[in-house]
Amino acid sequence: MKTNDEARRYSRRAVRRWVYGFWIFGWTLLAWACQPKEDKPDNLIPEDKMVEVLTDIHLAEARVTKLGIIATDSQNLVYRKLEKQIYARYQLDTGTYYRSYQYYSSNPEKFASLYKQVIAKLEEKKQEDQKKTK
Repeated sequence: MKTNDEARRYSRRAVRRWVYGFWIFGWTLLAWACQPKEDKPDNLIPEDKMVEVLTDIHLAEARVTKLGIIATDSQNLVYRKLEKQIYARYQLDTGTYYRSYQYYSSNPEKFASLYKQVIAKLEEKKQEDQKKTK
């Protein structure tokens, strides 16, 4: 059986471990957050073209969802096929798209600006579709 002194020493050690753990976690997080931003890739997709690509990608995702396919494997197959068609339409390869996406997403201001334009385009397309159905 532990005495009061032993219990206090044990609880102090436990608290100390937690404090050290939080300090290590905090410094690690700080070091990670302070890493330099990514350089512009050589074949960066221009912002206006990236807006068009992202708009089409979101429309493709919506189409797949709207199909009502239950199996995730089948959803992924259909989406990948649509994604390849989008890349072909804009004459892109997956590497160029992913590097550009990574660059824009690592710059929050640019990324927010891109997505404001994407949302505006999607709203525009939604209104066009509503006019067609009336």
